[in-house]
Amino acid sequence: MENETKNVFEAEEEICDATEEISVCNCENNEQKTVYQADGGCVEAIRAAYDTAEESPKEKLTRKCREVKEVCLSTADRLIDDWKKTEGKPYIKQTTTCRLDIYKDPNDETPVDTFYTEKIKTCSVRTLAIVGTAAFAVMCTAECIAKKLFGK
Repeated sequence: MENETKNVFEAEEEICDATEEISVCNCENNEQKTVYQADGGCVEAIRAAYDTAEESPKEKLTRKCREVKEVCLSTADRLIDDWKKTEGKPYIKQTTTCRLDIYKDPNDETPVDTFYTEKIKTCSVRTLAIVGTAAFAVMCTAECIAKKLFGK
């Protein structure tokens, strides 16, 4: 256990109650203490720094997985809500806007002219589901045919 790390907050909490705080740096076994004026909220800042700074790869992976799970659940909740609001017949509309600025000089901040283009794609989710199912069926069929032709 050579690399064991312990987080101790008692000393910092006592320091933070005063109007001055002490910053401790122990780089290459050369400990330096610096006294500076406190601006409040010290204990929370120290805890936040310790919580994120000493994160093992396993803890980081666990945290990232939890964040991804939360995003997926949030998206699923939104999709369910959208499905209910559209009474099971959602219609998707994708709008892409492109802006093209023309400048006299690369260092200019104001363009000479600006062009906008907008591209809109629409379809119903039911149509998308039918097309997706058909594409999946073709893919599976093509895979079966390829296996029979090549004998694998």
